Amino acid sequence: MGLTIKPVIRLAEDLKARLLGDIEARMRAESEERLKQIHVSDLVYCLKKAFWRRQGYEEEFGERDLTVRGLGKGHHGFLEALQGALREVEVERFGVVGTLDMLEDYPIEIKTTRQPVEAKSIPEHYLRQLAYYCLLTGRPKGYLIVFHVITGSLQVFEVDYSDCLSNYEAEFQDRLRRLQAALEANDPSLLEGSNYDWECQHCGFRQLCAVSYTHLTLPT
Repeated sequence: MGLTIKPVIRLAEDLKARLLGDIEARMRAESEERLKQIHVSDLVYCLKKAFWRRQGYEEEFGERDLTVRGLGKGHHGFLEALQGALREVEVERFGVVGTLDMLEDYPIEIKTTRQPVEAKSIPEHYLRQLAYYCLLTGRPKGYLIVFHVITGSLQVFEVDYSDCLSNYEAEFQDRLRRLQAALEANDPSLLEGSNYDWECQHCGFRQLCAVSYTHLTLPT
């Protein structure tokens, strides 16, 4: 027998706005803390994005940005449960800081995705980030944990860089040098944009990449 009196349901936009505002404030506080030194993520992803962030330009966050990043952090917290492993380990080398999701004998990186991943089709930025962590920790290999949020399935890959870590190191040093040079000259035109459409599509600095860099003024 159905209820004859039903609840009144309406969108609670005020509460939603407060929630998103608090998430954004937390994300901005974390970003400001990371500005003290160059981080691995600055070198893994778009160098122009790293430039804009590190020069003090404000990143625009949409609702999707806030919710996706929040979910990613939640999944990371759930998966960082390996007994005996150190969690959220900060390491530094070459003047670059990296925060490892987990560390045992080798670095362990966690990624969440909506698309299935096979060993032969692991995204390049996944491999680059883990390789850079191997460089910072002096390890020849690491582990990649991939969680599929749609299916709930989990894959764990061992990634051995023994034959190619020197190539990643050369790339690391080149990207670091170019980012440092652009920051010193305050000239983002010295840097190329992202190679990934998805990164540009969801970038909070995408409007800045469409303007002229002549007489660029740092924000106050």
